[in-house]
Amino acid sequence: MTATTELCGARPRPEDAGVNPRLHVTVLSTTERETSAALAAAETLARDLDAYIRLVAFIIVPYPLDLTQPPVPSAFTIDRNTSLARKLDLEMQLQICYCRDVATALGLCLGVRSLVIVGRKRRWWSWRENRLMRLVRSRGHQLVIVDVV
Repeated sequence: MTATTELCGARPRPEDAGVNPRLHVTVLSTTERETSAALAAAETLARDLDAYIRLVAFIIVPYPLDLTQPPVPSAFTIDRNTSLARKLDLEMQLQICYCRDVATALGLCLGVRSLVIVGRKRRWWSWRENRLMRLVRSRGHQLVIVDVV
């Protein structure tokens, strides 16, 4: 597994340049439990489709801070997501995207009509996950929702 950290939109994505023409299955990192469920579903899809898994973690950096100095150290984010991905026996990339707004970063980090997997726990107050899913759908991406018990 490889890990990259970047400012969203700071450099071209490999899929835009035609570097890696394989299908990408993108998993959006949320909570540990939900991300684990989404990664398990992505593993099944990736094996069946010979796809490449990309785990994307959006880190919101508030305006008083510079984008290169997030409130959470990048080592913590890498360790957290790497431990979730160690169970997989697939080629995978971890992308940490530092941004001010997830809506803008989502458009910059995903390719055109991406296959996106999001884990969620059904509860009435899950406005954050519902907003993320609406954003993904509104931008024309294919969304797979994995419900966690």
